[in-house]
Amino acid sequence: MKKLIFGSILLMLVVFSTPSIAVVNVGVGISLPPIVIGGGSPGMVVLPGTDVYADPNIGADLFFYGGWWWRPWGGHWYRSHYYNSGWAPYSRVPAFYSRVPSNWRSEYSQLSSIHFCIE
Repeated sequence: MKKLIFGSILLMLVVFSTPSIAVVNVGVGISLPPIVIGGGSPGMVVLPGTDVYADPNIGADLFFYGGWWWRPWGGHWYRSHYYNSGWAPYSRVPAFYSRVPSNWRSEYSQLSSIHFCIE
């Protein structure tokens, strides 16, 4: 009988003294101002001499490179696997951006008649 009582007390001590594990899921979603795109998805063209895609006819810089959508905003860079959601901060200027000419929008707007839809 003493062994049963001692075993029960020992079991209660083990069960009730075991630390609880709390799982906390923190999701950080960054909501950037939407880019207004006519036709539902961006009409991307490859910028000649690069492997970077852009749409010169929308009012914001939006690039596709290396399987990611890239967007500068508020002095920072963001990337996502989707052009319209899921943006996450990127800690530096992406390497591809050094190959993008500063006048790319006006220089390549005539290319916009050839559309590539990347989704």
